[in-house]
Amino acid sequence: MDKDVQYKDKQKNTIKNLDISQRPRELLLEKGVEFLSDEQLLAILIDTGTKEHNAIEIAKQLIEYAGSLESLIRCDIDMIKNIKGIGTAKACKIIASIEFAIGLQEKEQIQEQV
Repeated sequence: MDKDVQYKDKQKNTIKNLDISQRPRELLLEKGVEFLSDEQLLAILIDTGTKEHNAIEIAKQLIEYAGSLESLIRCDIDMIKNIKGIGTAKACKIIASIEFAIGLQEKEQIQEQV
């Protein structure tokens, strides 16, 4: 987690405890998707964390586990579930989002060729 992140309650490492300007959903709503890091975007899909790690930290762990955000394309549900805090439902949501994005990109490329 970035060292400049400020938590309201030093004992709880949750997104709700982050300053409102650093929360992924609020940042997306206030400034737009282009202001979010890959970890913050993925944290929105992950939604909740564990007692030890918030959703942003879990997202960062997943990206590191995969090797890069782009490498998540090659991960299957069981691989994604290797990250503590990601179960079947969250893994399915991540895989479905990736496939949705791939489908949109493919349709866009087809339309550009026409």
